Amino acid sequence: MIGLSLVFALLLMGGLWLIYCFQHKANIVDIGWVASLLIAMSVCLFLGYSYEPRLWLLILMGAIWGVRLLVMLGRRYVREEEDARYGDLRVKWGGDADKTLFLMMFLFQGILAVLLALPFFLVAADPNPFWSTAQAIGGVLWLIGFVGVAYADYQLAQFKADPQHTGVVCNTGLWRFSRHPNYFFESIVWFGFAVYAWSAPFGMLALLSPLLILYLLLFVSGIPLAEARALKTRGEAYKAYQESTSAFIPWI
Repeated sequence: MIGLSLVFALLLMGGLWLIYCFQHKANIVDIGWVASLLIAMSVCLFLGYSYEPRLWLLILMGAIWGVRLLVMLGRRYVREEEDARYGDLRVKWGGDADKTLFLMMFLFQGILAVLLALPFFLVAADPNPFWSTAQAIGGVLWLIGFVGVAYADYQLAQFKADPQHTGVVCNTGLWRFSRHPNYFFESIVWFGFAVYAWSAPFGMLALLSPLLILYLLLFVSGIPLAEARALKTRGEAYKAYQESTSAFIPWI
C-alpha cells in the first residue's frame, strides 16, 4: 500500500510541476499535497484488510477533511495570485534554477504526504475485528479539530471579504485568542487520526504524523513564513498583535 501510494503521489506531483512550469503558480503544490493524501487513503480503502467499518470510518474522516481543504485551495488557486512565499523563493533561487528546485519541492511534498498517511496505513493493515476506546477518542479529537479549523478559515475569509479590512490584522473570533487558530486545530485533526490508529499493531508509530505536522507548522512552512509575510505587509500593527496574542494555542 505504501509503495503504490508513493508511486501515485510522485507521478501526480511530477505532472503538477509541469503545469507550474507553464503557469508559474506554485500554489498548485498545496493542491497536490492534499490530493496525494486522498490518493493514499483510497489505496488503503481498496487494498486494506482491516475490519471494514473501522477502516471506512477513518477514510470518511480523512475524505471530509481532505475534500474541504482541496476545494478551498482550488478556489484560492483560481481566484488569487500566487502565494507570496513561493514568489520569494523564486526570487531567492533565481533564473531557471527555480524549476529544478521547485521540482524537488514538489516531489518532496508527495513523499511527505505518504509519510503523513501512516495512521491510515496502520489501520488498513489491522486485521483485528473489534472497536477500541482509541477509535472513540480519536474520532472526538478529529471532530473538534475539523470544526475548529473550518470555523477559523471561515472567520478569516469573512474578515478579508470586507473591503474596510484591507491591510488590517484579523483579531476577531478565534483569531482574538490565537494568531494561527487554523494551524492549532489542524494539528488536533492529525492527533485525532493518530489516536484512532493507536490500537493497531505498531499503532504508536502513528504519532509520527501529528508530530511531523507540528514541526512543520511551528518551525518550517507554517508560522515562521506566515509571520514573516505578515510583518512585511502589516508592520507595526502585526507587531502589536504578536505582543497581545498567543502564537499557536488559543489563550486569553
